[in-house]
Amino acid sequence: MTDWFRSWHGAPTDPKWRTVARRAGVQPGVVTAIVWVLLDRASQAPERGSIVGYDCEVIADALGFDPEQVDAVVTALHEKSVLVDGRFAGWAKHQPAREDGSAERAKAWREQKKAERTQPNAPERERTPEERREETEDRSSSLRSEEGPLAARPPLPAEPKPDQQQLVEAVEIYNSAAATVGWPKCQKLTDQRRAALRHRLKDCCGIDGWRAAMDGARASPFLTGRNDRGWTADLDFFLQAKSFTRLMEGGYDRRGAKPTGANVVTLGRTERSQEDRERIWRLCLQNYADDSANWRPDEHVGFEPGTPGCHIPPEFIERWRVEQGLPDVPPSNWSATRKHAGMVASLAEADRRRAERQRAASA
Repeated sequence: MTDWFRSWHGAPTDPKWRTVARRAGVQPGVVTAIVWVLLDRASQAPERGSIVGYDCEVIADALGFDPEQVDAVVTALHEKSVLVDGRFAGWAKHQPAREDGSAERAKAWREQKKAERTQPNAPERERTPEERREETEDRSSSLRSEEGPLAARPPLPAEPKPDQQQLVEAVEIYNSAAATVGWPKCQKLTDQRRAALRHRLKDCCGIDGWRAAMDGARASPFLTGRNDRGWTADLDFFLQAKSFTRLMEGGYDRRGAKPTGANVVTLGRTERSQEDRERIWRLCLQNYADDSANWRPDEHVGFEPGTPGCHIPPEFIERWRVEQGLPDVPPSNWSATRKHAGMVASLAEADRRRAERQRAASA
């Protein structure tokens, strides 16, 4: 059975597709392809013009796009009021309603053809393209009236999507992990991120799977900056389908960790002796104690002392603290403590000099 929906002049190059593409972060051609698939679905829907129940993964597989791109385009179409409540707003304008009485018109057409067959010598008039298309619609309508309306079939149920609370909780789990290993925190959950996060939560079967994935990522040396480039992951990296699948399959477990020996430690691409390594640690700890803003994470020392991403052994940090006479406080307080001690010493020295001047004057 053949059926139709109507396009309109200028539709493929409509300027609003560029606006939708910019909002969705895709190329205009991606928008055009997705819109035409949605138009095809809307034409076949029980309530013509509706896309309710569309499957973004099916559309993405058919067109060779990512499901996130499909969701982003649909969101942008709603924002531009091309779609309103899951329905094409201009459907009635561009797609005239099918005329009532199509079965009767089909019957009249059959009677006309029967009458023509009873007049073998009557010349057959050449039909126009519009008449041929109407004949095709009449036949289709007749079949639907005889076999039962297509509208009788219920729409496919849409897959349940993670609710807003789950999305917020997933972002909080990521930000909590980011605070411990130095990833950039998520400041804004954009529409594109929200669509991608829904898919990732579906991939890992909910919030518990997402929490397990973030725990695994936090334990990965490669994803936490312990690699040759000092690169660290971020939320957008985890929202990519390929990256997240590899994370769940253990593709980043211990990746980037370097083997260590008794006397020589491999750090990045440079092999350093234990003595050189401790010299670097002492220098960095000294600068950090003078001013915590001096700390610069790199392949040798990692993140700040006292954090999970620090490469300096805790026992070495403790030994150095005792040698320097610093109080037993968290490393992040060393700088303030040392500045306070310096101020106290300066005041004491000023008092001593003032007392000496007073004694000299009285003598």
